[in-house]
Amino acid sequence: MCSFLAPLLDESPPNSSRINLEMPSLTLLPHLILVLLLVIPGASEARSKKRSSRAKSRVELRTVETCPQTDSNQTVLIVKQWHLGPRTITKGFREKYPQEPSQTAIYNFLSTGVEKAQLDLVVGEGCEGEIGEKFEKEFNGWSYNELRAQPKNKKYEKILTQIPLKLKAKWTSKIHAVCGDNDEQIHNSTVSLSNMRGWYGFLTRFTEKPTTPEQKAEYQESASKLLGYSKVKPIEDLVPKIREKLKTELDSFESSLKKRNESFAAALKANTFTNAAVVIGGLHAKDLKEKVEELKLNCRVMEPINYPAKDEELIESFRRLL
Repeated sequence: MCSFLAPLLDESPPNSSRINLEMPSLTLLPHLILVLLLVIPGASEARSKKRSSRAKSRVELRTVETCPQTDSNQTVLIVKQWHLGPRTITKGFREKYPQEPSQTAIYNFLSTGVEKAQLDLVVGEGCEGEIGEKFEKEFNGWSYNELRAQPKNKKYEKILTQIPLKLKAKWTSKIHAVCGDNDEQIHNSTVSLSNMRGWYGFLTRFTEKPTTPEQKAEYQESASKLLGYSKVKPIEDLVPKIREKLKTELDSFESSLKKRNESFAAALKANTFTNAAVVIGGLHAKDLKEKVEELKLNCRVMEPINYPAKDEELIESFRRLL
């Protein structure tokens, strides 16, 4: 296995050292004086704080799952990301986003793979087709040609946009980048997720969140209308119907998710590679891993350290209510 795909974290303990209690020789005195000057009170503490701050801000990737080993010479990295919505504009670097550290870590890791010729293919979500000079879709306000003018920018690695788009703009012919998604199913899953959030909001307000009688009456009226009733229904009649709606939308969402994963798998099957990376939201990871296994490919599921599984937790909360 190539070095790019080797484990990223070294958890081995540091080597212990022994203290020499003997007096230093005269030839070592100049070195000893230099050491004493370097550890003047305050200087060492400042350096320590700087190193500590740098260590805290650094984010790395880790492997959380692997596919059963096969005889294939192809490996797929399924990289879980926490990304902004594609319509959020990130130009100007004026705003700090909580997604930036983990997105930068993913970009740097994959960029190293491209630089070392150890990554052949990168597959992105949110669009269809090959990424290159003729690719017109923008992510977070950034087009391919605009990114092409940015690689010398010291902040390029921190630009928040679709990672495969950013990799292709940086490395051009050194990496093959494709959008492996399904536009129709992206729309369907977005609508279903929005509807789930709405029905979930009604359920929690009727069953969990404390609300005033006035607020509860407003929610009753709204829910009754959305469910097609001509008159306001009692909460005990509304809750079972809302659960049914939530289940229908959850089933629709999961169906769209699986169809999108079929598109990612088809993109892998249609392209030649030794090492590929699919950069997707964490909700895709479990089913996509199964589809990669069906293709008899090796795989690793990776995520940034402290990856926030917000979407996964949201879907799980929907399931619990059902």
